[in-house]
Amino acid sequence: MGKNVDILKQNFAHRGLHNKVDLPENSMAAILAAAKAGHGIEIDIHTTKDGSVVVFHDGSLKRMTGKDGKTKDLTASELDEYKLMGTDEKIPTYQQVIDELNKLEKQPTLLVEFKNWDMTDKNLDKAINPVLKASEQYKGSVAYQSFNPLLTKRVKELAPENLSGMLYGVGVPGESEMSYVAQESIATMMMAALAANPLVKPDFVATNTINAEKSNFRLGRIKSIAEGVPICIGAFSMIRTMRKQKAFVKNTVWMRVV
Repeated sequence: MGKNVDILKQNFAHRGLHNKVDLPENSMAAILAAAKAGHGIEIDIHTTKDGSVVVFHDGSLKRMTGKDGKTKDLTASELDEYKLMGTDEKIPTYQQVIDELNKLEKQPTLLVEFKNWDMTDKNLDKAINPVLKASEQYKGSVAYQSFNPLLTKRVKELAPENLSGMLYGVGVPGESEMSYVAQESIATMMMAALAANPLVKPDFVATNTINAEKSNFRLGRIKSIAEGVPICIGAFSMIRTMRKQKAFVKNTVWMRVV
């Protein structure tokens, strides 16, 4: 593959090293806490109304801010007025995250997830280019991932030097506006053809242990092995996971989620 897949074998703090008290997910505080602990950092990004890029998971603001509204309908300056989980933490921009991490003595690996399910060929570059521009300034390593095959394909074309992977699975209840049934239907179709799709050819396919146990993932796993595409399984308990997932030893990159 010619790219450093080993960066995906380290511990990753999913949405930063957050908690439900004073370190909200994807907040600057959670991101810096993860860096201080020596972990790689997985973050989620959205494009705002004015074309800025913010670090936030949901399309809706409700769960994390208690306010109505969507990230895509507001500007970055408007989103800066929102507080996360009742703390003083705000929604950071991707550029702010890059700037803060660059001040550290050692930069953690960033695993950046594009949350653009509905992106099409017509607006992909508009969403991707600001992210790549900011990433060029980063002193550390950056890898990308998305549930959107069109987006992953385009990221690979625009940033061939970076790892770009496909995500598989369904979300956590309450974190997506799409129904669980709809998510699972899409996930099934994606995994049935994705890894062997010559138009995409992701550098890795990523999921978690719950989704990895689903039958539709096994079909995608077989095709991934045939194509030589590494499979990254995020696990909260590595020993327990490896015991349960013996079938995934071949071609598998174990990512410990902290």
